[in-house]
Amino acid sequence: MTNHHSKKFYRSQIQLYQATLNNFKLKFRTYSLARILVYIAGVIGVYIYFYELHIVIPLAIIAVVVFLLLLVRHINLKTKRKLYRALLDINIEEFQISEGSFKDRNEGKMFQDYTHAF
Repeated sequence: MTNHHSKKFYRSQIQLYQATLNNFKLKFRTYSLARILVYIAGVIGVYIYFYELHIVIPLAIIAVVVFLLLLVRHINLKTKRKLYRALLDINIEEFQISEGSFKDRNEGKMFQDYTHAF
């Protein structure tokens, strides 16, 4: 791959991952708001129907299950966001390298054996 093509590739990947990460912000807000609403609805429902066990037990179970499902989705989304951030960082680093900027790179001195003959 020529240098021009690699720059173009990394630039397009950076834009893709930045757009994807921006979409995650909206999804996080949506799941957070949904969890709060499910929790509030569950608490209000249990409060209103407290003495009617045939209603309050299924209502509480449904509220807890929906809340936990939303929580699992939030955790999965958080994991995906972490992956896309790592991909974005890798592509930014590779783009900088293709530009000739090596100053942020680790020199590997921790792996050098100073007692070695050469």
